[in-house]
Amino acid sequence: MLLTMKPSQALFRTALVICLPWVGGCDENQAVVSDPTPQPAAEELTSLHIEITGQDYQWSVRYPGPDGLLGTADDVLTGREVNVPVNVKTQIDLKSGDFIYTFALPHWGLKEIAVPDMTFTLHLVAESTGSFELLGDQMCGYSHPDLLGTITIQSQEDFAAWLDKKR
Repeated sequence: MLLTMKPSQALFRTALVICLPWVGGCDENQAVVSDPTPQPAAEELTSLHIEITGQDYQWSVRYPGPDGLLGTADDVLTGREVNVPVNVKTQIDLKSGDFIYTFALPHWGLKEIAVPDMTFTLHLVAESTGSFELLGDQMCGYSHPDLLGTITIQSQEDFAAWLDKKR
């Protein structure tokens, strides 16, 4: 396993890259967290696109509703809890509505900034279940508890049940 840090083309932006030759490598915004978990069956969800926005010193998370599209009336909104299914390619569009925020998943070594009028995209595939810390750090200050949260990786069945409950 090759572990490197690469500067990206955006100012002050870095991404942790974990390149695994046996899964085809990855680009500068993609991390693969490895564990010997079986691959999803063909009928299961294979990709997920979510949007995380910093606004008023808190995170909001937007999931596509039943139509499968973001930015429509049926979207599902949550606070600082991020839930994703295991073994699913997940695209996270990171945005800010007002200030510069730092979005960090320290367990995976991922850190990105959210800047007004810009979108930064993260791609990840989580290959094991669990709950992990989500941080907003020093760029926006430590006195904003609504920037602290949890990312929960769960089975596809549990994710579907969680999403249905939020609708």
